[in-house]
Amino acid sequence: MEGALKAAIYATGRDKFIAFRGAFHGRTFGTLSLTASRAAQRRGFGPQALDVTHVPYANPIRFPLERRAGESTGQRVARYIEQTIFKTTVAPEDCAAIIVEPVQGEGGYVVPSPDFLPELRRTCDEHGIA
Repeated sequence: MEGALKAAIYATGRDKFIAFRGAFHGRTFGTLSLTASRAAQRRGFGPQALDVTHVPYANPIRFPLERRAGESTGQRVARYIEQTIFKTTVAPEDCAAIIVEPVQGEGGYVVPSPDFLPELRRTCDEHGIA
């Protein structure tokens, strides 16, 4: 993971990341910044090493974002990132990568909707994000 983070920064020249709530990516200093599954994992480590914005994971059973007619969970996540996160928190031209677990396993196994990863890839490709 540390190598992937370095590669994303090097390849894009950007230094901000988007990751998902409920995710576990590791306990090294960089990956701890991405991890957002339990507060206890970060306790005692002070400020995080990376600038990471956490967004809701595409849980098809419990997903907090507004649903529009005919819109899948993956499309809802992509819309939230593009219409909310990119406008209020992280400009797309500053985002090095969107870091995601294909299946979240820290708090139970959460399998996202089938279009989730393709929608993230489309969003990343559209904005030059690794």
